[in-house]
Amino acid sequence: MESTGCYWKSPLNVLEDDPEYRLQIVLANPQQVNAVTGHKTDPHDASWLAHLLRHGMIRPSFIPARPLRELRDLTRRRKQMIRAAADERNRVQQVLEDANVKIGDVLSDVFGLSGQRMLEALVAGESSACDIAQLARGHARKRSPISRPPWKAIKCGIRTVF
Repeated sequence: MESTGCYWKSPLNVLEDDPEYRLQIVLANPQQVNAVTGHKTDPHDASWLAHLLRHGMIRPSFIPARPLRELRDLTRRRKQMIRAAADERNRVQQVLEDANVKIGDVLSDVFGLSGQRMLEALVAGESSACDIAQLARGHARKRSPISRPPWKAIKCGIRTVF
C-alpha cells in the first residue's frame, strides 16, 4: 500500500483488526516508488507496487501500533485546537487595538479575570475608562494606582495612599 495522505489509514484499520486477514501489511513511501512514468492510474500503481514488493525493492515505512496512532491523532488535534484558540485571542486583541482599546498595554493577560470583566463591561456598553479600570482584580488592581500619575488617579476617583 502506498502512503499517500490519509487514504491508507482506513484499509489498514480494517485489515489490521480482522483475524480473517492474516496479511503482512507493507506501507511504501511514495517518493521511493514513484518510478511509474506516463499516465498514472490506480491499476498501474498497484501493478508497479506488486512488482516492487515481489522483488523486495520496497523498504517498509514504520506503522505505529493502534494505541500510539490514536495518541498521535489526539495530540495533533489538541495542537490544532490550541492554535485555533490562540488565533482567536489574537483576533480579539487586534479588534480592540483597531478600536483604540489598549487593554493589552495594561494587562499581561487580556483574557484573565480582570481582562474578561473589562471586556464584558465594554460589550455591555460601558464607555468610561475610569469605570472599566475599577474592574481590575488581583495584581492588576494593586498595580493600577501606582502605575498612574497621581493626577490621573484622582481624575478616576481612585484613592491612593502616598
